Amino acid sequence: MDFFTRQKFFIWIIIVLVILNLLSIASIWFKHFMRPSLPPPPRADGAGNVQLFLEKELNLSKEQAQKLKELREQHRNQIKYNLDLIHELKEQATRELFLSSPDKEKMGSLVKEIGSRQTELERLHFNYFMELSSICNPEQRVKLQSLFHEILQMSKPPVEQPPPGHHSPDDINPHPRQQLPQDSPH
Repeated sequence: MDFFTRQKFFIWIIIVLVILNLLSIASIWFKHFMRPSLPPPPRADGAGNVQLFLEKELNLSKEQAQKLKELREQHRNQIKYNLDLIHELKEQATRELFLSSPDKEKMGSLVKEIGSRQTELERLHFNYFMELSSICNPEQRVKLQSLFHEILQMSKPPVEQPPPGHHSPDDINPHPRQQLPQDSPH
């Protein structure tokens, strides 16, 4: 290729690249501005979603919905209080942990207090569910029980699968290998 032919070739490559860049920018602009407007994001605490979901699924009356709202607000405040305490206790435990000589007794008491707060959280959850159940009629209780069962199934811890080529303890034969005739000593 002589000098002028190479120069024309490079000019055409530059023109093609500029056109591709312009098409890319136009595509991005078109997608950005022609996108349908999205609904407002859900509340950060998810409260509105759960409230509406339960009202709809259980077909709650206005009076029941109001009681549910009051129960949820009270429950949320109690949970927040305990979560804040747990957070503070964990911060204390972390500070103690990284001292030059941590106090094991203090760590033990902090861990015990964290455990009792976790227990309190579970108690608060079950009390809330009992109170929620008490505002429902018998048909709604059946539906509520079904919803709880679904939630429990979804919140099950995942079952870990062994990596390929490895066996889980359940795969191992619990019975010792029987001695075959060729294995027996002569």
